[in-house]
Amino acid sequence: MRINNNLARLKTYLLRHKRDLIWGVIFSIGTNLCALLIPYVLRYTIDGLQTVISKETLLLYALLIVSISIMGGFFRYLMTRRIVGVAFQIEYELRNDLFSHLQKLSLSYFHKIKTGDIMARATNDLKAVRMLLGPGIRNLLNTIIMGTAAVALMFVINSELTLYSLIPLPILTIAVAIFSSRIFRRFKKVQEQFSSISAGVQENLSGIRVVKAHAQEENEKRKFKQLNQDYMNKNMSLARIWGPFFPFIMLIFGIGMIIVLWLGGRLVITERISLGQLVQF
Repeated sequence: MRINNNLARLKTYLLRHKRDLIWGVIFSIGTNLCALLIPYVLRYTIDGLQTVISKETLLLYALLIVSISIMGGFFRYLMTRRIVGVAFQIEYELRNDLFSHLQKLSLSYFHKIKTGDIMARATNDLKAVRMLLGPGIRNLLNTIIMGTAAVALMFVINSELTLYSLIPLPILTIAVAIFSSRIFRRFKKVQEQFSSISAGVQENLSGIRVVKAHAQEENEKRKFKQLNQDYMNKNMSLARIWGPFFPFIMLIFGIGMIIVLWLGGRLVITERISLGQLVQF
């Protein structure tokens, strides 16, 4: 519930840039449309090779693929520029709003909250928000648009093959839910530890005269080393759950590919679909 409330607060900032976001969605559609067109051209190219195809026609298909690739790259550039640009702008606005809000807080607040903690919020935490709004939104759009369009085209080619290829999908959904919750908890601990490091450094530097006057340099070095060690340990803990995440996803996709090749190959042999359609699939 708390996560949903925090995300809802970003709605105000997103609405300020709805025009750029709309253009980002349009360019995302163009990017994914180009990505879907290339297999479509390959289908006719491969099917044409099984019959009589002229060099001119083959060259035309090759130029068409190159043209679509260039167009797709151009759309991807425009999409990234719009969406990531919005993320940087929102980070800028959030940092200004945070500073303005800090000016309004009472003195008692700053007695309870460490300065390093505030600095961590203004730097590392806002960077995480930018990554959510930039690559996060971009990848979400690509997943929704490409996933929906691809599954629809797959059903057009062969519904039976499509249903079989989607067998690993429930496993993938469960795995993502499990991994994401654990990654979130460990990432939160990393952020909290970074805040502790920032607070420790700030306190040490602001009281450096006292540290030197009482010859506490070695003691402060040991404290910082422990803070840094804890930070590394928590990052390694995050890496241990983050590391297997993408290989496991690729494994699930690989299982789906094996199903497609096995069943699709049988469909090609029985001439229920063409070789070009299997490649497109």
